[in-house]
Amino acid sequence: MIKINESRILILDLLDVLKRYSDKNHPLTQQNIIEILEKKYGYTKIRRQTIQSNLERMIDYYELGDRVIRLAAEDNYYDNNIEVIDEVKRRITNIYYQHKLFHPELLLIIDSILFSKQIPIEEKRNLIEKLEGLSSKHFNSKMGNIYSMSNSNNKGKKLKDKTLFDNIRELDKAINESKKISFNYLTYNLVGNKISLETRKDSQREERKYTINPYYMVASNGRYYLICNNDSFDDVSIFRVDRIINIKITNKRRKLKKEVEGLGENFNLNDYMQENIYMFGGGSEYVKLSLKKEFLNEFIDWFKLEDINVQAKKDDQIIVRVKSNRMAMRRWALRYALYVRVLSPKNLVNEIKEDLKNAIKNYDIE
Repeated sequence: MIKINESRILILDLLDVLKRYSDKNHPLTQQNIIEILEKKYGYTKIRRQTIQSNLERMIDYYELGDRVIRLAAEDNYYDNNIEVIDEVKRRITNIYYQHKLFHPELLLIIDSILFSKQIPIEEKRNLIEKLEGLSSKHFNSKMGNIYSMSNSNNKGKKLKDKTLFDNIRELDKAINESKKISFNYLTYNLVGNKISLETRKDSQREERKYTINPYYMVASNGRYYLICNNDSFDDVSIFRVDRIINIKITNKRRKLKKEVEGLGENFNLNDYMQENIYMFGGGSEYVKLSLKKEFLNEFIDWFKLEDINVQAKKDDQIIVRVKSNRMAMRRWALRYALYVRVLSPKNLVNEIKEDLKNAIKNYDIE
């Protein structure tokens, strides 16, 4: 006879055991289930017959739906996985819970969280723990890797841990309701030789308040962006979601997409998001370069703040040193040649000069 707190329900605990302790590669026998129920759930003196009858009820129930309860032989049904003890008695064995997400699928989702550049470490841990709960205890999420992932913790004004998720929730609501929003926006500034994140100011040095028509949120290069329209203009604007603060949803309807230049009938979000992804092999090296102050925000988007060493500033130029993959820097420097000039190493400078000469030749062709 089962002895247990009367508030517990055996069949629900049995289902929980299957979810937590079994998967396709780790099926359970009835004896395994009894041992777990007694050790982890506080049951005593459970009879096999009781487990057997509850398993039969569960299998019959789930066979009518998505068959999340299965027996160990992948393609076999219930009747093929029953041990015949004698002509009367039968015993179900090697049963497991078929989780909706397989381990490789979960790892893919978790890796995308680990490599995100803007989700704070604690939020990463919370999200991964929730995802782990979607599989059995045998699932290895490699969560220890989270400690080796680098988060750019900005000095100066810091973003709160939940800012990104709060913004996503509010922006999603505004987009669904077709409402205008208002917010302040954080931007990088150079104070002395230090880079800090501050609220963007207007021409009067007051904190600038934006009124925006939101349309899409997209993910690119590990960051989230809002595709929108600044209410004062007619074209498309883009804002980093994690730099938005003090967001408020107004009662005013946003502009129709057809009223925004670039968001008309021919707009395709997938085409809009197409861009080259920098993935190169080889080692990294330190590179010194000169960049225009006006390009500082875009520059920091591509490099970790803690790896940027400001060495000098003159007029509208900043001299910095960063560590970068050689080929990636070569392509990146060409892309932003109007704003950036590589100073060293010398052989990289020569390679970029040669690339620029060849680029000019492309335009000399009649």
